[in-house]
Amino acid sequence: MDNLHLIQLGQYERPTVVEERNKDWVGIGDNNDYYQCLIDAYMDSTTNNAVINGVVNCIYGKGIDATDSSRKPEQYAQMRSLLKPKDLRRVCKI
Repeated sequence: MDNLHLIQLGQYERPTVVEERNKDWVGIGDNNDYYQCLIDAYMDSTTNNAVINGVVNCIYGKGIDATDSSRKPEQYAQMRSLLKPKDLRRVCKI
């Protein structure tokens, strides 16, 4: 029972979303810094980093593939050359 941890999501504070009519964007968080807070949490917290990387690995899986790659090898090669595995992993991380 010493390994039991509770996550209290009731204490989670959602960022405020502010729509100002004189601007072309919607601000999220105080001083529009919500995304920077997420980046900081990813960079500074090994737990957040590990969880996010684990989810990215689940999304990425074995990469991108096609069911008809043997019937259309030229198109398959073109598709593979468009999106490198490193770039696909970055897309999954966004």
